[in-house]
Amino acid sequence: MDVLSPDLLWIDDRCYRIHALGSDYFGPGSKSLKSEEVTGYDLNTCAENFDDDGDDTEVLSLIQTISEGRLELNLPIPQAFWSQIIGVKGVTKKRIESDTNTRIQIPRPLDHGDVIIRGSSIKDIILAKKCIDAVVSSSRQKLTFTHFISVPTNSDEIKRNFMNFKEEVLRYFGNDRGVDESIFQNPNKLHLTIGTLVLADQRERKIAEVKLNEICDQKIKPLLVNRDCKQLKLEMKGIEYMNDDPAEVDVLYGKIESKPDANLLQYLTNIIVEYFTQHKLIKASERQDVKLHVTLMNTLFREEEPEEINQEIAGLKRTKTIRKQRSTFNAVNILQKFQNYYFGQQDLKTIELSVRFSTGKNGYYKSSAVVHV
Repeated sequence: MDVLSPDLLWIDDRCYRIHALGSDYFGPGSKSLKSEEVTGYDLNTCAENFDDDGDDTEVLSLIQTISEGRLELNLPIPQAFWSQIIGVKGVTKKRIESDTNTRIQIPRPLDHGDVIIRGSSIKDIILAKKCIDAVVSSSRQKLTFTHFISVPTNSDEIKRNFMNFKEEVLRYFGNDRGVDESIFQNPNKLHLTIGTLVLADQRERKIAEVKLNEICDQKIKPLLVNRDCKQLKLEMKGIEYMNDDPAEVDVLYGKIESKPDANLLQYLTNIIVEYFTQHKLIKASERQDVKLHVTLMNTLFREEEPEEINQEIAGLKRTKTIRKQRSTFNAVNILQKFQNYYFGQQDLKTIELSVRFSTGKNGYYKSSAVVHV
């Protein structure tokens, strides 16, 4: 499917864009798909997660009585997920309604309202919400991240030494396979990534901003005070690579740690990821030790012209533009020469909620939130 020209689904006088969830979604072989693969949720799993003992207290407080025997729950769900809740030909929405004895109202595409669940029992409405949550969660995991929690590592000293590193790499090893200027990071954008997030609308961005301030105020700042760290020092020294073959590298990064307590930075970043995971802003699969690294070279930065191929379909010729496959570079010589290269130190000054693929006035990424620590 062309993402710029998606299939359209009309329900009454409303038109929704349908975005496929995978390459085989309702395509060849779709007959073998399980129902949860088609609709994005499994009723049994949703029912098993139902807690009759009041674990859904917050949801209960939001359910309103609209008439005798009729209840309603408003869900602020980003518009990006509405078409997934509807499903191809409305199958997902209809199945949730059938499985939970509810009716689901989804706003018009140009509206900015909530998804509304109506039913006659609290249990049915909560179960419908859990099914919708499962669809949204499944869809969210298929999206690329829009924001990331970052620590800028672009002090004057680090930028200066990084530029020296870049110049020496190109001087000595510029002829090594895949090594060229385009794969180096912008020195103004050098950073440590703590975690990545998919924030689909302004409401979600505001929640992430609030949570970043909360965890920094409640945990990070008090911890630094207790450790008598008015300013935590960060030191960037040495290089490493992501792949298992130094001759086939996609990402080469600088190693970073805190001083004098080398474990403190790891502890702080883990706290942040755990907090965001608890509030379902970071995927549970990322809930592990944060990999402390500052990307220096990345083949995703490579400036490559897309290829154009001619296709003939049913007698019609058309030109299709495709991206070339990501190509690695040989980092063997770079790793040998710069294994312990010193980039410098800086204070931990800010933790930021950065916008992917953006540039602010200072040359760093635009920020949805900045917390001074």
